[in-house]
Amino acid sequence: MEAIEAESSKYPKASSKHIPYGTAGFRTKAADLTHVMFRCGLVAALRSKHLGGRPVGVMITASHNPGPDNGVKLVEPTGEMLIHQYEEIATRLVNSDNLSTDLQAVAQSLKVDILSTQGVVLVGRDTRESSERLKEAVAAGVTVMRATCADCGLNTTPQLHFLTQQSDVNKTICTDERLYFAHFPGKFLEFLASLPGDVARRQETLYVDCANGVGALKLKELSSCIAPSGLKLVAKNDQTGKDDVLNQGCGAEFAQKDRKVPASFLPGSGVPQMARCAAFDGDADRLVYFQVI
Repeated sequence: MEAIEAESSKYPKASSKHIPYGTAGFRTKAADLTHVMFRCGLVAALRSKHLGGRPVGVMITASHNPGPDNGVKLVEPTGEMLIHQYEEIATRLVNSDNLSTDLQAVAQSLKVDILSTQGVVLVGRDTRESSERLKEAVAAGVTVMRATCADCGLNTTPQLHFLTQQSDVNKTICTDERLYFAHFPGKFLEFLASLPGDVARRQETLYVDCANGVGALKLKELSSCIAPSGLKLVAKNDQTGKDDVLNQGCGAEFAQKDRKVPASFLPGSGVPQMARCAAFDGDADRLVYFQVI
């Protein structure tokens, strides 16, 4: 526990404000999240060890929030959301003023040997400027627990869920997103092949608002994978890596909740009237369809 205590001193709590783990995980201003990320690395490693070394995922994103915000979600080996028991553990440890003592108490109650049991944690992140720095804090938490930290790089949230689940199913660490692009486009093309010929051969265009987030990068890869289908995907609002435009006047939240036409879809933007359109949020785990009339 001395090593954990020493490492945690490098990531002091930014404030005494209580931060709960909610449906969206932990989410607030990126400047206040460094200690949260370190401690989530501890929690993810603990969860993996509790499950005998099965992989657990950590996704660094704040979804539809503005660029200066960030957050973190933990993923079960099945690819599902973190179980409620561990949401409570995460909340306790992230807000603890006696981290090493509370971590040891939790581990003992779960009958987990923190330092001898193996663990695996996969970490993905979105394109926010703070995400790379916060990833390093997560990795520090995982590593000090003597667990393996696998960097999945830039991912959408669904990709990180999928890679975590595939790592569990295949009993090996899967960080290559080519697995994702082989699986889902492949199933899509199989489905089209089962349809009547005139439907399967229909040429369509879908304009996608990428919210200036990580979804823009992945949509372009997806588009090439499904090219044989005849469905053309056109990425709009694809200025990734710029916090000042992320989710600003665009994205699924903007289209769905504000009921407004996203930037780059207004008249003169090149999007035909009544065209088929869709919008991602910042981490591409939500998809909203719409038409501009």
